[in-house]
Amino acid sequence: MSALYLLVEPKHPRQIAYLRSSGLKSTTSNIVSKILFGVGPTTLSSKQQQSKALLAIFAEHLVRLTGRNAEDTLEFLMAIISDASEPELAKAVLKATPLWNAMFRLLKKSAKPTPADDQGPAPQDPEIEKKHRLRIISSIVGTSANILHDASFKHRRECEPLVRIWANENLFGGLEETIDILVTISGMTSAFLAFPYNLIN
Repeated sequence: MSALYLLVEPKHPRQIAYLRSSGLKSTTSNIVSKILFGVGPTTLSSKQQQSKALLAIFAEHLVRLTGRNAEDTLEFLMAIISDASEPELAKAVLKATPLWNAMFRLLKKSAKPTPADDQGPAPQDPEIEKKHRLRIISSIVGTSANILHDASFKHRRECEPLVRIWANENLFGGLEETIDILVTISGMTSAFLAFPYNLIN
């Protein structure tokens, strides 16, 4: 996941330079398009079917992940969803119940330190492990707020069904578990307040 994410969203100057020198900088949308094509049930699958399949794969992975792996997977997912060349994917995420279930389970799980048995063969330093959990919480809450905000402009009719999915998949239980952490993260208070604002306006 980390390697694929760097192709879609390079961060380090050397990574950016490499992609430019290789002629890949202008093909981010092509990378996303090829990922969608590769996960489709058949070679003739529609964009809608491909999008549903990709989101289902992410849901399966996120249920099992913690720490850095979960953080990287979330960042990769968000980079793909934000790709403007694939509007079907942005629409599909609004109805992706298994994905929201996985994300909110991960949100709730990230409220507490990851048990050593779940950290793999080399348990992490507690401070590093905490940083990963904070980033996961920030990513899930921030992404949810952004998706609802975008939907309020582009897919207004989908906002209420989306929030209904969130309620059924226990977003508010996850927020309750993490509220003490959320208020300590820069920018999270405004993201949290964006939920009711986008529903009212």
